[in-house]
Amino acid sequence: MIEARESEQSAVTQSSYSMHPVVHRWISHIQDDAGKRVFLRLAVMLIGFSVPHHTTKNYWVLQQRLLPHAERCLWWMGELEGGECNIEDITIGHATYSLGNLYSDQGRLEEAETMYQRALEGYEKALGPDHTSTLDTVNNLGLLYKTQGRLKEAETMYQRALEGKEKALGPDHTSTLRTVHNLGNLYKTQGRLNEAEVMYQRALSGYSAALGSSHAKSLLVVKNIASLQFVKGSLSLQELIVKFANIYN
Repeated sequence: MIEARESEQSAVTQSSYSMHPVVHRWISHIQDDAGKRVFLRLAVMLIGFSVPHHTTKNYWVLQQRLLPHAERCLWWMGELEGGECNIEDITIGHATYSLGNLYSDQGRLEEAETMYQRALEGYEKALGPDHTSTLDTVNNLGLLYKTQGRLKEAETMYQRALEGKEKALGPDHTSTLRTVHNLGNLYKTQGRLNEAEVMYQRALSGYSAALGSSHAKSLLVVKNIASLQFVKGSLSLQELIVKFANIYN
């Protein structure tokens, strides 16, 4: 079994996970790929569903404890079946997606891309290309590519996610608006400022209607619009400072 261990000196920074030695020796003697795949599936599920969300207290430290186990899962995925691992089952898809989030949060972008691509492949086969789980993975790949500076690929992912979410959820759903906002950020990075403002204004209108104008998501878009208008020269520095002061008060 996998157990949590804590040092007496620091329960937060020194905690780790370990496998009981007897279980480890038992698994190491499994020779056939079929048996190994069973344990790989179990390991991916256990580690994937243990990944804390970024809203969890000390999530970054908690995630670090899981990294060695995630790395082992990734290694076995590459070893079995010549680099392929059957993740067509939805449960494994969700767990693999969570491992992608783990690597992304920890700045391990290559590993995050591998996990997201595996999750995407599994979701497309099990649920179809237009399912919301598939589209969320596409959106996260867009975020990843933008962080890597792969802006054309990011735009392709965002556009696919947006079109799919508009059909599946509607144009004003908060998940759809998240991708709209992401497109605004991308266009701003690309210097396409007018297109960025259109996306921001759409996101702000939708968030304000769905969540209220004082919600954190709405205020973030207000901040981004103000920054964009300053870059375009339609807002002075003093006006920008006033807008920011109103947002944070």
